[in-house]
Amino acid sequence: MNKEDYYLNKIKKLLDADQRIFDRPALPENPKTIHIIGVCGTAMGTLAGLLVEKGYKVSGSDQMCLPPISDMVEKLDVDLHIGNYQKENVENKDLIVIGNVARAHNPEVKFARENNLPQASMPETIRKYVFDKANRIVVAGTHGKTTTTGLLVKIFEVAGKDPGYMIGGVPQGKEKSFSLGKGDYAIFEGDEYNTAYFDESPKFLHYGAHSAIVTSLEFDHLDLYESFEDYKQAFDFFVNDLPAEGFLFLSNQYEILKEISNDTKAKVYFYGEKDSDISFENLRQENEYQMFDVIFEGNNLGEIKTPLSGLHNVYNILASVGVALKYNISFEDIQKAILEFRGMKRRQEILSNQNGIIVMDDFAHHPTAVKTTVNGVKNKFKNKRLIAVFEPSTRSSRNKIFEENYINAFNDADMVYFKIPKAKEADDLSGLIDGNYIVDELNKKNIESYFHNDSEEILNDLAPKLKEGDLVLVMSHGNFDGIRQKLIDKISK
Repeated sequence: MNKEDYYLNKIKKLLDADQRIFDRPALPENPKTIHIIGVCGTAMGTLAGLLVEKGYKVSGSDQMCLPPISDMVEKLDVDLHIGNYQKENVENKDLIVIGNVARAHNPEVKFARENNLPQASMPETIRKYVFDKANRIVVAGTHGKTTTTGLLVKIFEVAGKDPGYMIGGVPQGKEKSFSLGKGDYAIFEGDEYNTAYFDESPKFLHYGAHSAIVTSLEFDHLDLYESFEDYKQAFDFFVNDLPAEGFLFLSNQYEILKEISNDTKAKVYFYGEKDSDISFENLRQENEYQMFDVIFEGNNLGEIKTPLSGLHNVYNILASVGVALKYNISFEDIQKAILEFRGMKRRQEILSNQNGIIVMDDFAHHPTAVKTTVNGVKNKFKNKRLIAVFEPSTRSSRNKIFEENYINAFNDADMVYFKIPKAKEADDLSGLIDGNYIVDELNKKNIESYFHNDSEEILNDLAPKLKEGDLVLVMSHGNFDGIRQKLIDKISK
């Protein structure tokens, strides 16, 4: 079955399929005014910035706008409508871009559909109106794609190629997650989340990648994918679309990636430890830096030095190095870029270091990401007491199948605070993790652990226990009730 029919069949199974399947009008060639529904999503805020840089008159709407995207969007020349969605926001617009947060009943979506206005998804808009002529490189995968995309962008920048880019996060040292660039190269973080309410296919299928990285493949987004096979099928379609002249870099950590390597016309390279096309040797930690030698196609190219911690970041670096080499970037430029790259905001980002206590923020919310983050931080800060404060903020991350994985994810932590967001009365709690059980099991392993349903309870319990030499690692996909800044404020008193 081709990908169009595959994802059309997924829509047909939904209760509101009659509102999702309709004939969209042709997209205009030269729109002047563009409205974005869901403008404060990470990707949609990035799109708004790119369209402004491209010269379009942009407006946008959303229910709420939170940092760090709010900090970026509010600085753009965008007519923002935050609060309630209203049909007046989309009237007289040449193009309506509909974010995947918007459902069929959204007043603006409904008005656009019923009045036959030109409607596009975010990735369609990116490809057609922003980076249509660029050589497009897409970084996909369950884990590590944001950091890997940031690394690749940094390398291309240091090499003087001025790439356009779109990242699902903001690199440390930058104020925004996008750039129009010169137009020769465009580097995207490829999200496997669905495209729009009228298109159940993943966003990364719409970018038209010439080359790609797939960092990992592990079941995720259980709210969208029926099974692991369904999830894997998205990546099969993705690599199948790559052209023969393109490059595909795959992590050798995942056996399943060896299977999908057979589904592409592109030239395939594996990266990782021994027996890979690009690998590393002599890995070591010296003070705040990881160091290792890069071996590419049997040749030792020299040493990489990076402030990023953890074996997972060694893999992220190898992937970006491999792609850069295939695009004829010198190893000297690669070394310089990786040394300078400090990571992404919300990825092992140190928010505060006062009174001898470090507060670090990380986006981890899948148990594999939690495990690799905790391990990487502990290896870098061996002499500190590591206190992990974790909230699985999405329903997908709270699925029961992850329960045992979470118990093993905190093996390198010295103390754990585990919080699950309070359920609404209408929520179905069946099939979700049991926070008390997870904490009980951690305590049996002599990892001092606490479960709370309220972030204020965590603050009140944790703050008096903190002492010089502690590192508090806060992990959540979401805002976590502002706990990061509240903790910093308590420490500073």
